[in-house]
Amino acid sequence: MTKNKDDEKETLTFLGEIDHKIRQSLQLELDSFVVQHATAHRPVALVTSGGTAADLENQSVRCIDNFSTGLRGAIAVEQLLQRGYAVVHLSRKGSAEPFARALSQYLGLQQANHGLDVQSLGRLFASGDTDVEDELVKAVLEQEQDPFLTNPSSSAAVRRSKASENDGVRLNRALLHSKAVRNAVFEQRAAMVDGRLLSISFRTVEDYLGRLQLCAESLRDAQSLVMIFLAAAVSDFYVPAEGRVEHKIQSDGEDLVLTLKPVPKVIEELRQKWCPDAFVVTFKLETDTKILKEKAARAVERYGCHMVIGNLLKSRHNKVWILSPPEQREKHPTCSSDWNFDEIVKPSSDTDSLETALMEVVIQSHFEFISLHFQRNLAGVQAAQDVHTSLANKKRVVQRQLFRNHARNVGIQCIASALAFFFSYQINSQLQRRIQSRR
Repeated sequence: MTKNKDDEKETLTFLGEIDHKIRQSLQLELDSFVVQHATAHRPVALVTSGGTAADLENQSVRCIDNFSTGLRGAIAVEQLLQRGYAVVHLSRKGSAEPFARALSQYLGLQQANHGLDVQSLGRLFASGDTDVEDELVKAVLEQEQDPFLTNPSSSAAVRRSKASENDGVRLNRALLHSKAVRNAVFEQRAAMVDGRLLSISFRTVEDYLGRLQLCAESLRDAQSLVMIFLAAAVSDFYVPAEGRVEHKIQSDGEDLVLTLKPVPKVIEELRQKWCPDAFVVTFKLETDTKILKEKAARAVERYGCHMVIGNLLKSRHNKVWILSPPEQREKHPTCSSDWNFDEIVKPSSDTDSLETALMEVVIQSHFEFISLHFQRNLAGVQAAQDVHTSLANKKRVVQRQLFRNHARNVGIQCIASALAFFFSYQINSQLQRRIQSRR
């Protein structure tokens, strides 16, 4: 396998496009997160989700986008956190967020990243009259006409109106006592208290590739404890910065001709350099089963992925295929001829049932991979000790950097307070002298 040098140069350029201060801050956050959990031998997952945008102008007004909502990645984050993983969630701004989707489902939104519509307001708010509120909840949950939109002359609407005048509008009791929403809040709170969730956002394909490299390189020292779950829908084509116009493309009635370049393939770079000992799972979306299997096999043979999850466009919410070896024994898998191409069908009508079944297979395979990692390494126990020592040293470096940053911030605050006191004192003294001189 040979890496195209132009692709490698372009990928490094994406990393260089991240603002220096933002990059330093992200690097420290990632390093701190990784050493905290890897030194405790906790598995760490990098989950990517949502679609990438490809801008057509440097001052972007228009872009090429896709329909990915990030829901599969968001559910994967929840499933991994429930099983004790620490998770770095690299997601598209505005896409589905783990745990928050429980509220979206309750409100009846068609997609997890959609904003509130008129109908969903009836589920979110209630009137001050408990009898009317119960009627509203019942009517909405039974998918009858939204009571907020019923004929104002109806008795329920009149009573709701009078109650609103007296007591105002408040959250619906059914929402306050929703088991799904309550569980989501508790799980999210527990993950944040333990420091097991780090969220990083992107918008464009350039943002994504730069941050993916930064995340993967930070995870490198955790070796086989790392799972990289590449669920993001990455653009296949884009307009490089040097090929984009500076300002908005004008619509003057003429045809618009675009020259799109293929987005550099970075999975091989990720597998060989950025995080070579991680367990890597990739996704393929096609419209034909035969092409899907061919593309999945190619991802294994060309890039060395450990598992490929395939979807067909029309059935992606009800069925997936998994290409994986009988056992995760090969350090650098390159042949998929004897791999299984298993179909998983949605077990029940429950929204998460397919994702739960999928993640069971993924996590089991990752733990097989972890258990066999040091057996594959000839150095054995010594290799494990070296990794532990390396992580411990990195932890001390990160702690020193965090202490220096904290000390600098405290120093800046002290200096700012002293300057504020000094100027306040000077102004007050000047005012006092003026008052004294006028007397």
